[in-house]
Amino acid sequence: MELRIKRVSNIDGLQFAHGKGGQRDVSTRQGRYTGTPWIWHTGDDRSGAGDGENILVNPQGLSELKRIVVYCYIYEGVAKWAESNAVVTVKVSGSPDIVVEMGRQSSSQTFCAIAELLFDNNNSITVRKLVSFHSGHGDCDKAYNWGMKWTAGRK
Repeated sequence: MELRIKRVSNIDGLQFAHGKGGQRDVSTRQGRYTGTPWIWHTGDDRSGAGDGENILVNPQGLSELKRIVVYCYIYEGVAKWAESNAVVTVKVSGSPDIVVEMGRQSSSQTFCAIAELLFDNNNSITVRKLVSFHSGHGDCDKAYNWGMKWTAGRK
């Protein structure tokens, strides 16, 4: 996520964002819907048995947002996308849904940038389908000029 004041954030495993950051939701620690950064990742679904993972963007914060890259990443479990049944759907009001069936992807790289959302000064959103594969977070960061500093981590 990128906010207009140039601060960069990574809210768990589903989006890069530029902006001023902000507090995280107390229950999930993954973003904050009711204030900056105006994005809430509702929680991890590592089993594939639930409703999946969802990212909500609060329309009240659109004027502060600059861009978001939605991505997915194989952290553990299946070795490649073709072994998964994952489907990523990006829904933005006024734009056609972007649907990517990850199980149909043949790339051996474990990181996929799905879509980019660009926010303008008129509170409108431009959605661009990416479906680009990368060797990891840092590689995607470089490809889309985020400028984050990455260190090894774990969930």
